[in-house]
Amino acid sequence: MTRMYDSNPPPTAPMRPRASRERLVAIVSEDCTGCQTCVDICLVDCIEPTPTAAKSQPPAPVHIREDECIGCFLCAKVCEELEAKAIHLVPVERLGSDRGTGRCTAEPSSATPLS
Repeated sequence: MTRMYDSNPPPTAPMRPRASRERLVAIVSEDCTGCQTCVDICLVDCIEPTPTAAKSQPPAPVHIREDECIGCFLCAKVCEELEAKAIHLVPVERLGSDRGTGRCTAEPSSATPLS
């Protein structure tokens, strides 16, 4: 028994190169309230609370491990919904000296808007 595809292979579309897009990573600005909602929402667990010295201190801001971030926008969206707007997505190339710190001292103009 021969299959239909043995003699006539199915037509295929010509391969086109994929459009490369910038890799985005989440960064935390100084506006972080420490609510830690983003910690629970992160798909890859790359957001962690920054430890505080004493329980009486206000909640500490979070830290994002940029090398693990997949740029999914979930943390930034939830932060925006809570009116904190402390998490922004930035192309990896624009991190510069902030890379690896989980914090952002760059101007907000380099952040990607969510709308």
